[in-house]
Amino acid sequence: MRLARSTFGVGALAGLFALGALGCFRPTVLRSFDGELVEGRFIEPAAYEAYARGALAERDGELERALAAFAQAAELDEDGPEAWAALAHVACRLGHHGRADDAIERAFDADPRSARAHEAQALCALARSDATTALSATEALLLVDPLRDEVHLLRARALELAGDPRAALAVLVELVLRRPERREPSEALRRLASTLDEAWATRLAEQSQPHGVVAEHAANGELAPRRSARARAAHAELALALRRGDRARAVALAPAARVTITELALGLARHGHTEHARALASLVLDADPSDADAAVALLLSAARSRGDEALDEAAKRASARELGAPSDAARRALLELVDAWAAEPSAESR
Repeated sequence: MRLARSTFGVGALAGLFALGALGCFRPTVLRSFDGELVEGRFIEPAAYEAYARGALAERDGELERALAAFAQAAELDEDGPEAWAALAHVACRLGHHGRADDAIERAFDADPRSARAHEAQALCALARSDATTALSATEALLLVDPLRDEVHLLRARALELAGDPRAALAVLVELVLRRPERREPSEALRRLASTLDEAWATRLAEQSQPHGVVAEHAANGELAPRRSARARAAHAELALALRRGDRARAVALAPAARVTITELALGLARHGHTEHARALASLVLDADPSDADAAVALLLSAARSRGDEALDEAAKRASARELGAPSDAARRALLELVDAWAAEPSAESR
């Protein structure tokens, strides 16, 4: 089985070492983490140096040397989870599963909420095809580190390994819609969509590739969290495509318009694309049964398709106890449906 490249990183090791060296004069230090300065506990400079050697060796594919360096770093910093987690990951890549398990246990002893410990546990479980542990580790990882793309990629891999590829597809679609400029999510989506024969998801992945229009907009800073002028224009074009019945165009425009999978499902359902809307809404609910907007989209698509069986199933999911509160857009869509039903002549009047 192909093992994932390390996600532990070596990007700011020189800065980390310098800051760690300054720490010998004070109980806490400032460190660079993902481009931000974070205050943390003091760590011996020798432990930083050993960790740096391990990270560089792992990057170069010299796993035995990396293992020895991380082991030294863990001995010098027994109370920190980072070196133990890195040691576990490399040990797992080398097939030393007993040593990996011991290191993961030490990492959790140091910090039960350590994102790196959960990540190492997930990576090792995936390498061993241990679906149960992979699911629990990625679920815990999402709670402590929900913003990192790699965490969602690991979650998708775990769901696929556990035999739930459609839930994995939902995770990847949401990630690609949020981060269209990233290559790895779109490649993972394209592979899984091809396996499931989901042409719409394949088109979405291709539209989001780094050579595509969406990625070009992202590279120019045009896809900020709040919709830019270009994103607003794409959103307007998407709405027009829905009104015209051009479902493929609407799906292709979704990343540039910064539209989530749930919003797209609602839009498709409101404009009569019931089959596609039902597929998207079901994907979301499989991954998150509390998503009220997806439940509304499912109910709306079932009602518009006039299928009693589909409507019964949608009603069951829409009445689930764990369901959250719907958005204003979902409420409006539901009211439109009620108004349409109220306007229809009854069987007796006909």
